[in-house]
Amino acid sequence: MSHILDTYESYADTSNVYDTANHVKSSRVNLDIAGYWNESGGKLLYTDFWQIEDALNYGTYFMTHWHKDAESRLTGIRYTLFIIEGTDGNLIYYILHPEAIKRRMNGLAYEDADQVWYKTDWLDDCPSELPLHRVMYSAVWQQDIHLTRCTDHDVVSQYERWLNKGCEIVKPYQHLEYDFRPNLYAVTQSHLYIPSENEGEFYKVPKDAYDGFERIQIDDNVGIMQMNGKTYLAFDELMLYIGTTKKELQKYKIERVHSL
Repeated sequence: MSHILDTYESYADTSNVYDTANHVKSSRVNLDIAGYWNESGGKLLYTDFWQIEDALNYGTYFMTHWHKDAESRLTGIRYTLFIIEGTDGNLIYYILHPEAIKRRMNGLAYEDADQVWYKTDWLDDCPSELPLHRVMYSAVWQQDIHLTRCTDHDVVSQYERWLNKGCEIVKPYQHLEYDFRPNLYAVTQSHLYIPSENEGEFYKVPKDAYDGFERIQIDDNVGIMQMNGKTYLAFDELMLYIGTTKKELQKYKIERVHSL
């Protein structure tokens, strides 16, 4: 419990963000959980279900909650999930609401609705159930979420029909869904080089442009992020996202170059 509290407080303190992000990254656990899950024992009792997808990084997932209403509208909210090894031999599930990315990009601390920590005992690599129990108090997030993997063919087929052709899809936070690909090409004594969205071109980032750049290493989560039709330079360990407009690049003295 003290480990979770320490991590929670570290995310709230921007001066500790790099160390906290590195710790979380080194502690991630990868489970085979891609697929459909629900809170009704895997049966088709309700019109709510979860769809879990593997994200690019180890131990990272997109976790979409879907709800179908009486008008055949299927509303989905896509969360980001990190699974981390706990200090007590358990598993920790760190879930981020899509609005958390907006707060990060604006340099704001997270609020209660932006993130939550759950835990389970240690599970098999391919669990059939995820009995999530919330670690800390929250006025927003459920105390318990008991998910069961949906393996019944009829249940899975119904969900896929709703998603593919049977319902109107509504995603209220779609503008905050993102595609992030770590792609740091080189780290020199004075600069970071990130391949741009243009073939043969790099973003040349001065290490003295932002506090913390001097600590970045070649295997850090640094690269290009696409969101809502815009391109950003993402420095995930620092929770920093820089737009690639001319004005934003000039602010950090970042150049577009064709060689190192």
